[in-house]
Amino acid sequence: MREPANIKVLKILVVDDTPLDRIAYAKALRKRWPTAEIYEADDKDGALEHIMVRRLDLLITDLQL
Repeated sequence: MREPANIKVLKILVVDDTPLDRIAYAKALRKRWPTAEIYEADDKDGALEHIMVRRLDLLITDLQL
């Protein structure tokens, strides 16, 4: 099912160095916002790559990377 043209698709980046935590966050976000574009990174360098090429609406990060 397509989103109506006037509905913005959320772009969310999850940054966490623990794979299981990243997967859990992404799964919960997809459940809440099934049409969101969810990106993942495991460190600050990966996060910066996403930030440089995308306009993100939300960034969720681990406190200790």
